[in-house]
Amino acid sequence: MIRTTERFDETGGYGISLRNNNQIFEKLYATYGGNYARGQQKYSNGKHSIRFQLEPILDNKEANIILVGIISSNVIATDQYFNQTPSLYAWETSSHEWEDETTIVQNGIHQKVSKDKWSGAETGDILELTIDCDQQSISIQNETRKGSNSMKVDLKNSPLPWKFITIFSMYSDRVRLL
Repeated sequence: MIRTTERFDETGGYGISLRNNNQIFEKLYATYGGNYARGQQKYSNGKHSIRFQLEPILDNKEANIILVGIISSNVIATDQYFNQTPSLYAWETSSHEWEDETTIVQNGIHQKVSKDKWSGAETGDILELTIDCDQQSISIQNETRKGSNSMKVDLKNSPLPWKFITIFSMYSDRVRLL
């Protein structure tokens, strides 16, 4: 497996910025819409890992709903709503205690799943996304809380090469690539 040095590259939405040599993607204030950043690397073969951390924007501020995963690099940003394209495969990081479900996205379809399947993540957690092009699969591991999940990727809907993608919901958040 190759530990990839990833950087955020293409962005879209409102109130967002890239900082620290494009290792930090942040949204400073609440806006409506799917604010996103894609990674600069294209993944077409082999097995790669990307580590990142969810960080607070303000003190004592928990991370909100963030989608992290992959999208086909040939998807053009005609609007910022990547969270609805069939090319998207991702996990939601929300892990509020009062929720007993979280969301995974396959073929752009959002599915509620039990936290036994994917427990999500909280502010401060370190996660690792593994992209396995040869096996047409991706997996995520929460290194802090020890939760993990994996999924197969349908190449008809999400052809190679793939790109790493992060999508913020409407509230302020920050993701730091490690």
